[in-house]
Amino acid sequence: LEAFGNMKRGKRNAFDEHIDWDDYNFDDDSDDYDDAADNPEFEQLFAELKNAEIDAVDPPKKLQLNLNVYMDKNWMEDFGKSRFGGPAVAQRIIKHASNLFLHDTVNTKIDLLSDPDSFIISEEHILPY
Repeated sequence: LEAFGNMKRGKRNAFDEHIDWDDYNFDDDSDDYDDAADNPEFEQLFAELKNAEIDAVDPPKKLQLNLNVYMDKNWMEDFGKSRFGGPAVAQRIIKHASNLFLHDTVNTKIDLLSDPDSFIISEEHILPY
């Protein structure tokens, strides 16, 4: 996707761990994944799916995703408790993310919906140090 640039440039994942992209073959059309865990229980329960095929279905043109937003008390302390503070900053971030998902280069547009009046604000720090 042009909007997001070349994702292979990044060498770190969301947990700030180094990723060696050379370990991944993005051009492989194989249906098998080397890193998939065996799940014999699933295979027994759903044996009839062993040779099942999936019809090619066009993805939807647009999706709406309703968000439940949980805000840490530290977020509110850092950005303020007024309607122009923490909730407004979070709403701007959501709007920015939504604009990325609505970009012309994205085939399935995803509209992120949220209501600042419904944001849940924690009384305690959610992840204590």
